[in-house]
Amino acid sequence: MEEERTEGKSPEEQRLTVIEWRRECALMKRKVMEAKRKSWNTLLNKIDYKTDSEKAYTLLSKLSNVKKDNPTHPMKFGDVMMTNNGNVVEKFSKHFLYKYKYLSQRRRSKNYKVMNIADTTVLKKILNENFLMEELGETTGNLKVKKQLDSDNLFSEFLKHLGPEAQNNLLLLNNTFWNEKTSIPTD
Repeated sequence: MEEERTEGKSPEEQRLTVIEWRRECALMKRKVMEAKRKSWNTLLNKIDYKTDSEKAYTLLSKLSNVKKDNPTHPMKFGDVMMTNNGNVVEKFSKHFLYKYKYLSQRRRSKNYKVMNIADTTVLKKILNENFLMEELGETTGNLKVKKQLDSDNLFSEFLKHLGPEAQNNLLLLNNTFWNEKTSIPTD
């Protein structure tokens, strides 16, 4: 096979052939990985853990190479010993459903903070207060780290990894401009 590949070709042509072959192999590997990832994502998106808990459990057990129907060792959950897959599936599905609901409630409460302000004096007080270091830390902690410049020509990674002294200066600058209602210089 090597003789067919190299027969009548110069070393440069052979090198280019090998490079092309390696490129095709890399593209094929990428296509296979993308197909696997796509099919896995569609499977995970289609599974409804409320109704398909047994299907999800059998999938996970196949992925971990469990060959028997019943576990070899009974599982203990609290005071209950679970010896068959039905009990295990039920406990796992309840656990994951609880986690899913808990996380979605946390996300909702975190993303949708509604302030009930009836008095305008309270509103004016809130708008004139200085920002706190915790608020700055939370804001910079929520920044997405990306390798391109933002609209203000700063990397978000730079703001996220500021030291305490730089954060203090940034907070001071922000509070100064917030309270004085002056425009930020363009330079």
